Amino acid sequence: MSAPIFNEKFRRPSIGFTEILKKGAGGFYRERDQYVPVMFRALVIAYDTKGGMLETPDGTPEGGTPYEQHVVVPGTSGGAPRDLGSYTVTPTLGPRNPKGSVRARILSNNIDQFTDDDSLRTYWPLFPGLHNPDAGELVYVMFEDEEMLHGLWVAPVPTSDPNENPNQVLISQLLQDVISGNQTLFGLVNAPADNSTANIPVKQPHRLTNLFVNTGKT
Repeated sequence: MSAPIFNEKFRRPSIGFTEILKKGAGGFYRERDQYVPVMFRALVIAYDTKGGMLETPDGTPEGGTPYEQHVVVPGTSGGAPRDLGSYTVTPTLGPRNPKGSVRARILSNNIDQFTDDDSLRTYWPLFPGLHNPDAGELVYVMFEDEEMLHGLWVAPVPTSDPNENPNQVLISQLLQDVISGNQTLFGLVNAPADNSTANIPVKQPHRLTNLFVNTGKT
């Protein structure tokens, strides 16, 4: 059967006009001179050294043990790096992530401002084995699809700091308090030391991000 010789969108222009407005508001149209970013800056929240710890089909970590992300900061005056503690990272639903993947928050244009730390995207390595980023480090990320569902992390963001080290970690005021001993990392993001279930505070959506950047959000 041949297609009808008329189109409802042309017979009733209001339908076509409404569709154009919806697509325009949804970002489906771009101007010829409009700049479309290819890569974004993202803050690393966790780096998976094994694989299958940040994203799995059933949302459970391989082996049944959640991944512990350590927070390591550079030592002072060239001293050894300091391990301030760790926090638990639970997988999100999706394809099993390979070794070298990161969970990260896009800081460019505040794209992830309404996404909590436990729901951030997982980015696979574009160049496996190139670099091992730490939590708190900035990396460049990009996407394979227009819907920004499957992302890849490309490389660390360069810094002009003369004291640059292989893992340049951002340090917020909150993390400075942890370093000085005025605050504890474990009390912020982990369960009580006695593993009790009573009085465990509700996880704040930006509790991990706040360790590295001063967002002013909880």
